[in-house]
Amino acid sequence: MKITLSAFLFIISSQVYAYTCQCTVEVYPPTTGSHSIPLESKMFDDGREYGRLTKYSYQACATECRESSIDKFPYPQLQQVAYQQSVKLIKNDEVGYNCTGPTTFKYPVRFKASLGPVTLGNVRQEMVIVHHDQKCFY
Repeated sequence: MKITLSAFLFIISSQVYAYTCQCTVEVYPPTTGSHSIPLESKMFDDGREYGRLTKYSYQACATECRESSIDKFPYPQLQQVAYQQSVKLIKNDEVGYNCTGPTTFKYPVRFKASLGPVTLGNVRQEMVIVHHDQKCFY
């Protein structure tokens, strides 16, 4: 009887598993740059927690990440992020080392969602175009 009661209390008191919806933004290197340039990736939202992995929770997490990406990263802000990335790449001589004056960079940006151990794939994709004007001679 004690063993049954102990097992029952252990099951009741055990922690309930919850899966967190995580949203990530990935800024890939410019299409004219080298493929050896690493992508910039960061998690931008830790969303709701879901009690179990179901079709509904997958759809809700993907929708939540898509809406969050639109709110937190509108296109003008993505351009600012890509411009800063361009400055960093030029400073490190990874792109634009042959001074050509005005340069256009195209950055593929992808927003991905995952729910616990399950990756839900892309929820939004953008091609961010940045016009960068690097002075050749000072």
